[in-house]
Amino acid sequence: MELCTRIIPQGEFIFQMGDRPHYYFQIVNGIVEVNNYHTDGKEFTLNILTEGQSIGGRIITF
Repeated sequence: MELCTRIIPQGEFIFQMGDRPHYYFQIVNGIVEVNNYHTDGKEFTLNILTEGQSIGGRIITF
């Protein structure tokens, strides 16, 4: 497995609902907001991830 560092600019999506993540992301610095939308279109926050946490881990299978 190859490891690399990727800087994601603020406001950029890592992936969106319905996408299948292709990478496992470990947060080294900053925060990641996990958001969704109500049927009326209003955005709400499901979770806020910080340094040391990860996202996209469901793609890893053994």
